[in-house]
Order: sequence, then structure tokens, then C-alpha cells
Amino acid sequence: MLKMDNEQTKTDDILKILRLFQDPEVDRLKLNYEFVNATKFPFSFANMLAYKPEKSDPEDMIRLLEETEKFVQEQDIDGVLLKFDIEALILSAVFSKYPKKNIKIPSFESIFLSHHKYYGRLKERNPIKFGYIDIFEDDYKDKILPFPFFLKPIDLNVSLHQYIIKNEEDFENVLKILRKELPEIDKYSRFCYERYLDFTKYPLAAKYIVLLEEIVDDGYQINWEGFADDDGNIFTYCWTDEVLADKNKVIFSDFIMPSGFNEDLLEKAEKVCCDYLRDINFRNGFANIELWVRKNNNIQIIEVNPRCAYPYYHQYLLSFGTNLYDSVIQLSLGIIPDQKSIPSKSNFKRFSTTTVISTKMNGKLSEIVNYPVVGELMKKNNDYIFYIMLSDPNFIIENNIQNAGRVIMRIFYGKESYEEIIKESLSLKKALLLKDDYFL
Repeated sequence: MLKMDNEQTKTDDILKILRLFQDPEVDRLKLNYEFVNATKFPFSFANMLAYKPEKSDPEDMIRLLEETEKFVQEQDIDGVLLKFDIEALILSAVFSKYPKKNIKIPSFESIFLSHHKYYGRLKERNPIKFGYIDIFEDDYKDKILPFPFFLKPIDLNVSLHQYIIKNEEDFENVLKILRKELPEIDKYSRFCYERYLDFTKYPLAAKYIVLLEEIVDDGYQINWEGFADDDGNIFTYCWTDEVLADKNKVIFSDFIMPSGFNEDLLEKAEKVCCDYLRDINFRNGFANIELWVRKNNNIQIIEVNPRCAYPYYHQYLLSFGTNLYDSVIQLSLGIIPDQKSIPSKSNFKRFSTTTVISTKMNGKLSEIVNYPVVGELMKKNNDYIFYIMLSDPNFIIENNIQNAGRVIMRIFYGKESYEEIIKESLSLKKALLLKDDYFL
């Protein structure tokens, strides 16, 4: 039995925890587990699958799945850390094929339904208006929604290829890009589906389809994180407000924890999340659900992710002193995280956020971002965590037409009040952005 404190799980014996790849970010945390990797592939391969899947070799994907199956069959393990989409998809598939009684993990079908944005929409009780087209079929014009509409891939690999389609010309241009790039980007999902999924039950998973959705411009975004146990009981872990930039309703500015919405609304939103997870029989895992709060408090799902929101790891520590990865691992051991390890009013410390610095402009980064100021801010705020995605000032952004633009960096920090978070976020953007097209 595990004994929890606010910071970390303690055990008499070191538990052996499975993951798909070595993960340097988790290793640096020095958690009290022995992490074993199902494959010999380096973490750089995982990054390539996430960010540049077009560069992956089909033979490598076959080896990845075969190595994982062999490891699960032959090795003794105590638990699993599902952190990335690819880990949730592949490990749930392998454990569905080769189950271990001591390992608790969601079924592959429930992971698939959350991962595949079209089939997931079909399971919602109150979905936004949506449809789909096959990008390689010519009869799509009768299937598209009225302009303007939102378009995104059904596997939504690291949020790539999301667009607002304003007219037929936009649509034709995006379709050309998708026909070229989507088959490459969807490689790893496609291999999993071909190996483990019943195409007679889910035939559209064998096709290259994209999801079309109504544009929601009358709502706020909130994020629910929670988990389901082996009996299907569902627990809320935490609520986060997804704050959108004022001048462009599709660009994230901040992810503020905990939510500033009232309890009545959050209870209503919680029911939407619980209904969805029960309807797909989701058990033994964490899920992260983004929601619209629209007029008259009409709550609708934006998307479901069948794993924890690992970017929130630092925020949980800042706001509550709780360890997200410990909670994920506990659940795979069949142990419900106890009240001390779940964010609550009793262990609340302060508000926290992820401030997003991004751009929809093209050009040299040194003309968009004040890089000398980055170093000054890091020295001045040594308790802030800066994750810099684009660090080369000479890097040139081209063809920056995707909906969310390019994320340059994310900054994690805490403040005593919600209002201080908003004020500091604006201050950081003013200091860092030499040019700006939506934040300021």
C-alpha cells in the first residue's frame, strides 16, 4: 500500500514503472520509482513522432510496436506512466492484447474514442455542430459546413493543422496542404489502427478525414482534469481556466489554475465530463477535457484527451503542492489517489498559470521577440520556469497560417491572486514581443 504526502509517493520498495520511451523531463524530477522503457528508441524519436512525424520510417514504427509487445509479455512491471498521446494509444492497445492482472490501464477502444476527434464527437450528448470530409474524395462540397468554419485533423497531433476556413479559396488552399502533409503526420496513429482497431466497427479510421466544426465565438474555455477508477467511478482532479487573447478568440493567452468560475457552473460542467467518460466506458486512467461555456451556461465539449495534461505538472506543484505523475502512477497500481494528493481548497497555496508567448506573424524571430529581455526576465524571476520552443533569434517563420500561430515560449509561475496573474501576463507580453498581432 502506498503512503502519500503532498510532494511524492513513498514506498518501502522501489516500484518498477513502465513508459514507452526514456523521458528526460521526468528523469530530472527524480521521482521515487524505477522507470523502465518498453522500447530502445531514444526520446528524440518520440519528439520526432510528435513534432516531425513525416521524417519517421515505417519500419521504425513496426519495430516500435513489436518491441513494446515483446516487453509487456516478458517483463514484470508494477505500474504505468501514461504521459503522451502516443503512449496512451500504444500501451493501451498492447495491454488490451496482452493484459496483466496487476496493471490498471484504460481499454484501447476508450482511448481511441477520445483520441479520434470524429468518433469522439459521436459519443457526446450535446455536441457543437460538426461534420467531416475525406480529403481525397471529390464530393466534399456537399459535406462542408457554411463558411466560416473550423477545421482540424481527427488525431490532432500536437495541435497541428487547425484552421479557420473563411471561404472556398481558403478551403482549397488548406486542402492542398492537407493532402500533402496529413498522410505523413498521421503515421503513428495509422499503424496503431491497422494493427489493433476493428475497422468494421470504425471504418472512417481507415480514411484520411478531417473534422469540420462551427466556430464558437460566444463562450469561455475551461479545462477539467480527472480520472476514473476500475469500477467506473469518476473523480475531479482540478479545474483550469483557458484564457483566450481578447483580439482573437482562437489564441491562448494563459492557463490559470484554479478556475475562477463559480461552483454551480463547475458542477454542471463536471456532469458533462462524467457522462462522456461513462458513455465510452473509460476506466483506470486520467483524462483531460476542454469545454466551452456558452450563453445561458450551455456547456459543450471542445475535445477530450485520454491522458493527463502533463504541461500542468508544474502548476499543480505551485498551486497545491501535489504531484500529478504520482497520481497517474498510483491509478495504474489500482490505488485511488488520496485526498492529500488531489488539489483541493485545503491544500491550496496560490494561483498559477502558463503564460503563452506566440505569434501569427512571419519573419525573423529577432524582429518579433526581444530575446535579450528573456535572459533579464529569467534572472529577475528565478522562481519562474521558462520553456523556450523557438530559441534561435535568426530563425525565420514562414507560411504561418495555422490557427494558433507559432508558440515561441511558455512561462510557468504563481501569484497570490487571479488578478495578479492577468496583470503579470500582460506585462510579460509587453516586455517580450517587439511586434504583436493579437495579445496587446
